[in-house]
Amino acid sequence: MQVENLIMYQATTRDYKVGDIIEFGKDRNYQAERVFKTNYRMLGAENGMAEMFLEEKLKKKKRLSREEMKTICNILWNYGFSMRELGYEICRQKYYKDRPSRLTAMFLCEKAEEAKCYLTTAQQKGTDIDPKVVGVKLTGNLLKTSNSFNMRGGKSIDEFIEQAHNYWKGVGDDFLDKKSIEYLFEGTAEIVEIIRY
Repeated sequence: MQVENLIMYQATTRDYKVGDIIEFGKDRNYQAERVFKTNYRMLGAENGMAEMFLEEKLKKKKRLSREEMKTICNILWNYGFSMRELGYEICRQKYYKDRPSRLTAMFLCEKAEEAKCYLTTAQQKGTDIDPKVVGVKLTGNLLKTSNSFNMRGGKSIDEFIEQAHNYWKGVGDDFLDKKSIEYLFEGTAEIVEIIRY
C-alpha cells in the first residue's frame, strides 16, 4: 500500500540525526548482507565443506569436538536462513513484484515500544554501541505482514512455497497474532525522532 507522511519506528545502531533522509528499495539491507556474505565453509574440512568433513569423521568413527559441532550447526542454521530468504525473494519477484523486498526494505514497527524489543538485535547488527529507536516519516510502499509465515525448521519445499505466498499476501487489521506483525517499507524515510532507552 502507498503511504505518505506516515510515522513508524525502527531499532538501529546507525548514526542517524533528526532530518536525515534515507532511501530504501535499491541497496541491500542487513538481511541481504547476511544472506550473501555468509560463509558456508569449515576450516580443516576438505574443500571447506562441512558435510564432507562430517562424513569423513563418521567413517573413521571419530568424535566431533564441541567447536566442530558448533561450526556445523552454525553453517546449517545460516544455510537454512539464506535458502528461505532467496526462496521468498524468488516468489516475490515472480508473483508479488509490487511488494517491498525483504533484501532491500526497511523493517519497521508501528510503535516505539515495539521497536524497543529489537534493540538487542540492532546492537548485534552494528559495530556502533549506540542502539536507539528512530521515528521515521515514510513516503512510499509499505507491506504489513506476519513473520509467523517465515519459519524455517524442517519444512518441505511445498511448505516453504505456501509460507512465502501467505507472507507476501500480507495481513489485515483483523490478523490475530499481533506480536508477529512486521512492516516492510521501500521509499523515502525521514528521521523525525531519536529515542534512547
